Amino acid sequence: MGRGGARAWGVGAPGQAEVLFAKQVVLGLPQPLQDVFVLSRIKGLSNRQIAEQLGISPKTVEWRMTKALAHCAAQFR
Repeated sequence: MGRGGARAWGVGAPGQAEVLFAKQVVLGLPQPLQDVFVLSRIKGLSNRQIAEQLGISPKTVEWRMTKALAHCAAQFR
């Protein structure tokens, strides 16, 4: 890969500052979006499982996840 490897390109294991920032971004989500994000990305549940657990439709799970990801992406720009 050449000098510096993946880290030279900003790829690889995140540092402590990046992890803290990511946690702050997730904690800054509105609660309904945060719930869906955590259940999906942290706990690994499917949309169907999340919908059943939260008592909402799978389409609502999809909508909330889309909004959560857009919010996170905007914070990382």
